[in-house]
Amino acid sequence: MEISVAYLLMQMPVPSEVFLSVEINALIRAGVDVKVFCLKGPHPNQKKLVTDQGLLQVAIYNFPYLFSGRAWQDMAYWLRRNPGMLWHMFAVITYACWRRPVVWIKSLIVLPKSFSIARHIERDQIGIVHAAWGHYPAVTAYLIKHLMPQVQFTLALGAYDRVMRHPMTVVAAEHAACILTQSEASAYLIKNEWPKPSKPVFVIARGIDLETVRSYSRASERMPGLIATVGRLIEVKGHQYVVRAFARVHRVIPHSRLMIFGEGIYRRKLEHLISRLRLQDSIEFVGHLSHPELFNRISQSSVFVLASESKADNIPNSLKEAIGIGIPVITTRTTGTVELVLDGVTGCIVPMGDVGAIADAIIRVLDDQEFASRLARQAAKHLEGKFDIKKTTQQRKRLYCELASVADQLAKFPRSSIVQIA
Repeated sequence: MEISVAYLLMQMPVPSEVFLSVEINALIRAGVDVKVFCLKGPHPNQKKLVTDQGLLQVAIYNFPYLFSGRAWQDMAYWLRRNPGMLWHMFAVITYACWRRPVVWIKSLIVLPKSFSIARHIERDQIGIVHAAWGHYPAVTAYLIKHLMPQVQFTLALGAYDRVMRHPMTVVAAEHAACILTQSEASAYLIKNEWPKPSKPVFVIARGIDLETVRSYSRASERMPGLIATVGRLIEVKGHQYVVRAFARVHRVIPHSRLMIFGEGIYRRKLEHLISRLRLQDSIEFVGHLSHPELFNRISQSSVFVLASESKADNIPNSLKEAIGIGIPVITTRTTGTVELVLDGVTGCIVPMGDVGAIADAIIRVLDDQEFASRLARQAAKHLEGKFDIKKTTQQRKRLYCELASVADQLAKFPRSSIVQIA
């Protein structure tokens, strides 16, 4: 059975969401036809990012404008078939979002684009829609389900979108076939705190390409005392704690160095902190790199550190990738982290914001090679069992196969019958 899936996103590709490119590429390799529909225009570095993330063969459609000639035609097409749909959507969005005026306005702005995306999906006969973020793409998914009830849609929740709590996510969740998230901890929060859907919540981990990642464990020589940290340079990612901890580490291990990978608005404050601590010669800002370049640089390090305070972090892929390369990891307890890192067994978990604990953990890993090697071995074994992209892709594909079968059955019914069932 040929499976066609439409991914609904805000923008793709972007530097901070490489995991979606990994996920989509793996599905395509597994024989799933994937098309990507973005509610925003292309990223300023679109061409480079498409090449870096291996998306040259992926169909990506962008809808940057509130209205266009095409959008007017597509709206007219659907409203001839469903005259009350525009008012229905206005009423649903208003009822759900009126307490949050900015979210209400942005959700209405998404609406004309959503009619155009629905037209694409109908023309391409796509049977499954996946809202990869549970906020504004949920508006589009909800509309598509009401225009084409035979289409099956899934909704992803788990990181920023769960924390954002877009009101239309709750509405869309009740019309989804299921909700997907990437950790048991996140599934618990969805079921018991928000949005408490009646539909099933499935856990499918975000996998990594272990074969590719592991190739870097053999490609580069480790540099003693080299510490790496990766993430967008924003305050909640905790780079300031890593820098302060490094100051303590550097006093004990003078040859130690720190590499900071990523870009963001917090860089200037970090540079000021590094200057005050007089660590300019020992800390390097590497910036954003392609995945191969990033893996090559990280593979030279002796320890990998994440000190995030973000409620939106849910088992970051950078942790998995570091483990896959064979580097011992130190991290904070964000959502689902303990499903990957067991303290003292597959890595070290430190309290958020605790500079002393971060420094002590780094020093122990750098000083005790037997301990560091044991952490790396046990973490790699655990990673293979649960986070291999081949296994997670098969789980996702099996789900899509089941939904495609349902979509095919519904497509055989007259439209009026499907509407009554929905």
